[in-house]
Amino acid sequence: KSGRAAALPNSATNDGVFAVHGLVLLTSWMVGAPIAIFIVRFMKHKSWRLVAHVTLMEMVGSMTFPLLASAWAVIKESDKTAAHRIVGIYLTASLVLMVLAGSIRLLNLENP
Repeated sequence: KSGRAAALPNSATNDGVFAVHGLVLLTSWMVGAPIAIFIVRFMKHKSWRLVAHVTLMEMVGSMTFPLLASAWAVIKESDKTAAHRIVGIYLTASLVLMVLAGSIRLLNLENP
């Protein structure tokens, strides 16, 4: 009982990182993003729709980047070319473009 955390085998640590990565990203993109899109598309008569949409999408985005970075940090160099990782890289790039486009659109709405 030295007060130090027990060292876990590397594969157990990586499995935990990937489990959290998968669960949170799946939940964010299968629940959070569709709700945000539904709100902005079908609740045009509500004054709070843009605030709700931006808030939900910022939540999704803020979860995405750290989880992708942590997964990237623990995978082996040889695994970085696997299909899932390539798709993840392209999706991250598209997320960056969506955030930029949304920011530009929001600025144009606030400053006509």
